[in-house]
Formats: sequence, C-alpha cells, structure tokens
Amino acid sequence: MYPTLAGQHESYLIRALHEYQTGYRKNPIMNAMAASLSATDIRIIAAYFSRLRPGLHTVPRPLFKWEVKK
Repeated sequence: MYPTLAGQHESYLIRALHEYQTGYRKNPIMNAMAASLSATDIRIIAAYFSRLRPGLHTVPRPLFKWEVKK
C-alpha cells in the first residue's frame, strides 16, 4: 500500500520532500529519492501531484523473471 499523493496540498508535498531530503523524515527509500532533487524539481513534482484528482490509482507491480514471456 502506498500513500495517496493525488490531490494533496502542494505546500504539504513541498515540505514533505524537503524533510526527506534533510533526513528529518526517516525513510531510506524516500530519503534516497529526494536527495538529488533540486528546489525546482520539488516544486514541479508537488504541483503535478496536487493537481491530480484524488481516487484509486493502481501501480502495476514489476513482473518476476518467470512471468516474462520470451
């Protein structure tokens, strides 16, 4: 299960990404992803997600090797 970002307030997303960058929020995956983002990147990402409609969004899982048809 993943957090719902669609429709989240832009200011909240900006703050959250900055907190992941600085390590204030502790999550190894998000800390690593946010580390290389510029201030402009963060604003663009926050603007994008804040403008999405909230709702159920599915993310396809990666296929296992044995599921890939050759």
